[in-house]
Amino acid sequence: MGRVGDRVRPVESFLFPLPSSLFPERKDGPPDDPNAQLIALIEAGGASVLDFLGADAAGSMSVSEFGDFMRTLLSEAHAQAAYLGRSLAGSAAAFGEADLLFGASVMAEQESYLASFLADIESGKYTLEDGTLNLARIGRRAEMYVDRLLGTANEAWVRTLPPETVLWWKLSVVDHCADCPVLADGSPYTAATVPGFPGDASTACRTNCKCWLERETGETGFKLPQEESG
Repeated sequence: MGRVGDRVRPVESFLFPLPSSLFPERKDGPPDDPNAQLIALIEAGGASVLDFLGADAAGSMSVSEFGDFMRTLLSEAHAQAAYLGRSLAGSAAAFGEADLLFGASVMAEQESYLASFLADIESGKYTLEDGTLNLARIGRRAEMYVDRLLGTANEAWVRTLPPETVLWWKLSVVDHCADCPVLADGSPYTAATVPGFPGDASTACRTNCKCWLERETGETGFKLPQEESG
């Protein structure tokens, strides 16, 4: 299981806004409900992926163009997730350069995984017998990269809190991987020592994690909708 506690990202005042045609227009001031807006952001990102793939009815997509699209989409989305994360922690600074840097640093870490994904497409892993691409399978894998936004938002939230803030890893009600109970049992942590962030792909459940972090005061990080399994 990977550890991310030694990563440092800029979480400070923003300098300029970033226009975007991919997501709803930003409002002035801090977001009203960062958790709800993160869920909407993930849904919008997933929809953008499916729209891009859906435009290729012939299944002859340019892998290079798809890679460029994913890099643009994810860099923007991770920047917005970082903004929502620090907003949840109480930062009132407007969206700007620090968020862009945060998003770019996440995307840089994801680049090798995205390159592997694109290489798999090039190699024929997603090619059907008739020579066209299996866009449904490509879409499912691509959406996992969008789901990684949860980890970015949680990380930005934690890194904006005072380093001595006490945090507990809380298990979801859905089926979970082997790593998450270990992290829960290891609680409490501080914001400076927590070894990972739900949804950052550092656990065996990767970007499917539904766990959350909770402060000693009861305030929580980001939580996705919880559905009972079985």
